[in-house]
Amino acid sequence: MERSSITSSAVGEVCVLTVGGVHNEYLTGAIGDALIAGIDASPTALVIDFTPLTFGDSTLLRALMLGNEHASAAGVPFVLVVPSPHRMRTLLTMTRLLDQFTICLDVDAALAALAARGARLAFEPAAPAAP
Repeated sequence: MERSSITSSAVGEVCVLTVGGVHNEYLTGAIGDALIAGIDASPTALVIDFTPLTFGDSTLLRALMLGNEHASAAGVPFVLVVPSPHRMRTLLTMTRLLDQFTICLDVDAALAALAARGARLAFEPAAPAAP
């Protein structure tokens, strides 16, 4: 079975969690713990990157919903990175949760959206090229 991974990094005061591999009922505690730890570190925002995720089930969605509630209570914006097409996007769509989250196609887009909302970043996303 493919291994799961959760890595944490910071871009300025934004916590970026990258979730890869397989996440199911046996591993949901790890993602829940990582979400809570990321939020409790008092970042200006939390980005969860599902780009390397190969499988997630309903228990992963439950951890996301609980993490989102915790982030909301702490006043921490919560953004998901879900490329299109992607298994996670399908799961969010099928469960009608897609509209419950702010979703971006990649980490740079998530950081740009957060910067527009006032999150403090150590790096500034590249400006669009002039026509």
